[in-house]
Amino acid sequence: MAAFYQRGPNSQATQQLQKEETGRISHCAGRFNIFNPGTRWCWESPHTYTEATVIHPLPEPIRYRDAVDRVRILKLDRERYPEPNWAKLRKLMVATVDDIYASPSAQTPGTHNWRRTYIRNAGPTMLRVAYWPFKGVEGDFQRTSNERWMIAAKWIPAVIALMVVMPFPTGGRIMANEGKYDIFPYKYHGYAKEHKNIRENRVIEFEDEKSQKYTSPQLEVTSSINPSPAQERILRPTYLLYLEEGRGHHLAGGSKNPYNPNDTSTPYIFVAYSTTHFSHDSEEDKTALTQIGEYAARKAGVGAFWCALSCLPQKKKDMYRMSDIIRGAVSLVIVLKQHPGNLQEWGSRMWTFPEALLSPAHQDIYAYTMLEGEWGENGRVPRTSLEIIPKNDFPRRAWGDAMEARQLIEHFEGTQTLSRLELAVMAFRCLHRRRQKKQYFEGDLSYALMGLLRRRPQIDSTDSEFQAFARLSFANDSDCLLERLVCLLPSALAAIGSPPTMPGVRVLLLDGCWAAGIKWDGFTRIMHRRRWSWKRWLAVGLLRWSGIIFIIILLVVSAMGSYGSSLISLLLFAAMPMLAAPWLIRVAFGGKFWNTEARLFGFEGYMDIKTIESYILGFEVGRMKWGVSESRLSRHSANAYGERVGRDPTDDPAIREMVENAKNSPLGAQKIFTIVDTHTMTVNLISAVRPPVVALACGSEGGMLRAVLCSYDWGSQTLYRESVLRMETPSLDRMNRIQRVRFGFQRPSPPLPIELPKMGGMEDSVFGNMV
Repeated sequence: MAAFYQRGPNSQATQQLQKEETGRISHCAGRFNIFNPGTRWCWESPHTYTEATVIHPLPEPIRYRDAVDRVRILKLDRERYPEPNWAKLRKLMVATVDDIYASPSAQTPGTHNWRRTYIRNAGPTMLRVAYWPFKGVEGDFQRTSNERWMIAAKWIPAVIALMVVMPFPTGGRIMANEGKYDIFPYKYHGYAKEHKNIRENRVIEFEDEKSQKYTSPQLEVTSSINPSPAQERILRPTYLLYLEEGRGHHLAGGSKNPYNPNDTSTPYIFVAYSTTHFSHDSEEDKTALTQIGEYAARKAGVGAFWCALSCLPQKKKDMYRMSDIIRGAVSLVIVLKQHPGNLQEWGSRMWTFPEALLSPAHQDIYAYTMLEGEWGENGRVPRTSLEIIPKNDFPRRAWGDAMEARQLIEHFEGTQTLSRLELAVMAFRCLHRRRQKKQYFEGDLSYALMGLLRRRPQIDSTDSEFQAFARLSFANDSDCLLERLVCLLPSALAAIGSPPTMPGVRVLLLDGCWAAGIKWDGFTRIMHRRRWSWKRWLAVGLLRWSGIIFIIILLVVSAMGSYGSSLISLLLFAAMPMLAAPWLIRVAFGGKFWNTEARLFGFEGYMDIKTIESYILGFEVGRMKWGVSESRLSRHSANAYGERVGRDPTDDPAIREMVENAKNSPLGAQKIFTIVDTHTMTVNLISAVRPPVVALACGSEGGMLRAVLCSYDWGSQTLYRESVLRMETPSLDRMNRIQRVRFGFQRPSPPLPIELPKMGGMEDSVFGNMV
């Protein structure tokens, strides 16, 4: 919608948009939804609901231990969450708009594994009755004659209804949680594979006399996250190929020159190649490679050369320390075979990238190309062509991502300095683009990155790709790179080829997060405070004392013995506050909210903001606004005064289509949910696979908090990221600290087969099933 972002207050696009917004007012059936097919009943509130269409039978019962150490054994897998007041694990019930709840396809198998209920109006009855005459009327001024007649027709019925409603109190509860967001009673009782503090690692298990298992950490055992960066470094290669006098070479220890025992630091060149060009299974390729390496070393005037073909006896261990070997070399020599694009093919391999980056600074790179079928010097040395490439020009010649790789070259050359975060992200992104012919361990990508950083964890063959990256991030101060990835959505992560997109285990233990629980089973009345004013004080006084004034006037007139027209006039005067009750209630309960009870409400689907506000506050006066940039579905534009204001996301046709497509999308596909924040009075649309039950404030960006919205996998006690919502910084003061969290980047797909709940017979009636 091109006109969405640039339009004036009186433009044709604005007028058309206002008509569309008027047509999108939600009409909710409320309690009439209990007559929908499939509606069931339960003792807990809300009492009516429809059952999940997906239930995954567990292979065996799961033992669940909650935050207050209660233990339950559960057999069926469906969405559950820890209830904030009692910390009990409850089946998740999600309030749903009528377009989804009452849809004929609402009970289509395979769409959701949580219970659904309809949205209820939680506003105070007195306020709803008082504002009923003004419903559908925009503003207090410039009303049309039709609107005035509509208000007049509704006024007397509203006054009569208020006479019945006002004697009953609207509830005098205090702010729950001292006005803060709902707590999320969560506690993870397990271990991580490896903790930052080695005292927390699980090392030894032993049994006491009663056969009860305990763990005892061995503080003497060094963690694989080494505190000393020198423990995994080598100062000299394990082996070198030393040049014999005249011709030939000999393999010996890196610090033991067989031809000069006093020389423990023989200079050497680093011979780089690719197995695409020189196969380890071909004796001819092996001979050619070592002969060219010997020739290049003699021409460079050094006494030895290093080649992975001969100098890696313990390949799986030493290959991850090749970065130290290239750092100690005099120069880098690349050996290629003759065919078009040979240098670009060499540069497309993952393990060759650190070799070029870490080659000696301010030294040219020598590229020897072996000519096809030509051997010189009596057939012992292949004939080659030599090209000398300046290191700064090497990215343009060899790499497809030259713009980014050149910055890494300049960083290691010392001509520009990248921050720790820029270095880690940029290097990881470049390595992620390159191919790997043979994978030795799942964490090879992180182990290749490890050579570019200062601290290096020990190689662990059991690590997944993500675990290897996590340990590398823990060991190095990279400006909390791993912590930053927690707050990014998958679309942003894919842009840097981030570890969360890797297969395998992607779970962390987080500590120190601020949390706010999300209430999904419906709106509740929220408490708020308003400033004192004479106008509001008089309105409240007239409402409270109108009955007493009426009785006093009646007694005075009776005592005076005066009846007739004077009595009628006095009685009408005394009844005027009651006749003006709808207007007086608007004055008494109107005005600005200066402090509101912080709650996060959620429901499935889309509803216009006027209906949302009236369902929570009892009436709509424009207190709630659409979020400006809190969600990736948020939309905003400038008003007539150039001020930035949030817009209804469905003004964008693409989002409107997304909302329609998500109504009956299958489980595992993106669905549309709405999050209402009563602290900031903002409403936001989000897209997620499952309803998130908690918002974790894990970071900040652009002056706003980044809250990770997580669903709860109770079987593994893991909070999985569903979406990310930006929240205003003062919201942090209304949150509560949460204990250590087991956090997952992406929730795994549910297991098959799928068991559907029984539908039909008495269970389809309103009160057919009691659970």
